[in-house]
Amino acid sequence: ALKGHRTFENGVLGINLHGEHLYDFVPFERHLERIPTDYLMVIRRDQIAQAVSYEIAMQAQQWSTKFKKQRTPEYDFEGIEKRLRSIQNQNALISAFVNVRSSSVDVICYEDLLEDAGLAFGRVACLRGYDIEHARPTVLKRQSDSVNEEWIAHFSEEYFEKRARI
Repeated sequence: ALKGHRTFENGVLGINLHGEHLYDFVPFERHLERIPTDYLMVIRRDQIAQAVSYEIAMQAQQWSTKFKKQRTPEYDFEGIEKRLRSIQNQNALISAFVNVRSSSVDVICYEDLLEDAGLAFGRVACLRGYDIEHARPTVLKRQSDSVNEEWIAHFSEEYFEKRARI
């Protein structure tokens, strides 16, 4: 199923795994042993903005524009802080996963993908020697709005006040 849905026209297979998925992925790796593997890690420069988006998505159960919002989210400092720790943990898990395999990982920023996905992926593809001319374009739609911005400002101030003394 992954091969059928995640292979670009140029033959490159892309699998999106979050840190929490890696443990479940390990048993399936043996099916990919003969395929040359490269790792690409997508991170956000602003992890607080990511944690806010994550918390809003969790509360609303709206993971993309393809999902209907189930409820209106309410600001929750502890919830956002929990999501921030989860993001930090998942990034560490991804690094450990790649380190165990003695592989290098290319890092690309989510913000760069939003700005120009073709350029962002193209830079990595050129470094790896891939022909991406026939790759399907990546369409990303930012879901944030004024609520995100308000929560980011509120959380940042509250987090700094509570944690700067630790």
